Amino acid sequence: MATRWTTLYKYVSLEYIESILDNHRLYLNDGLNFNDPFEITITDRDKKTIEHIDGLHILSLTNSYQNKLIWSHYTKSHKGVCLTVKVPNSLVYPICYTSKRVYTDSNIEQILDTGKIRSKKSVRKSYSSLSPMKKIAFIKDRKWMYENEYRVVFDYEDEPGLIFEDGKWFVPVKITNIYLGVNFDRNDDETKDKIIKACKRNNVTITQMVLSYDDYSLRIKR
Repeated sequence: MATRWTTLYKYVSLEYIESILDNHRLYLNDGLNFNDPFEITITDRDKKTIEHIDGLHILSLTNSYQNKLIWSHYTKSHKGVCLTVKVPNSLVYPICYTSKRVYTDSNIEQILDTGKIRSKKSVRKSYSSLSPMKKIAFIKDRKWMYENEYRVVFDYEDEPGLIFEDGKWFVPVKITNIYLGVNFDRNDDETKDKIIKACKRNNVTITQMVLSYDDYSLRIKR
């Protein structure tokens, strides 16, 4: 059966772009350095302890290349880029946004069923086949809803299909397009030249983002 692909987006600063494009892979985060320290944690109310869930490898994506807040927060004030990423539909799930914390006695399925899920129809699916630890990786505070986040989450059972190098985990992906931030031109010439050349040798389409003339939005330069 042919693989069904889903198109999503990854906002990144410029430090690793050349390597990402040349190696066709993205870094998988363990969640320890996520912006929200409550993520990927489980709380024991009796013991008054909060533990981070170990052993997960997480790729965070979103559904738009025009999210102004994400451009500001993840690309060094629009100096970075946004990548168009194609991932197997079967691997990607939308984030469930909720005000409920995850406790040792929580009903995880209920949290996922009652939380706010902002998802493309093509990606909407049941979380029931996932392990309990993976399910927790899709639960996030409602305050982050503006990110419209999707995730691909792996654990130790999935590691044979991943790439491990220099103490870090990576997943192979298809990258078809790169959107340059509105302040991309403020980078030094050497950095800009390296990225443009990396795009050309990997057949990645380059698109420049600019400020809209009509409202407080971003648009593609025509």
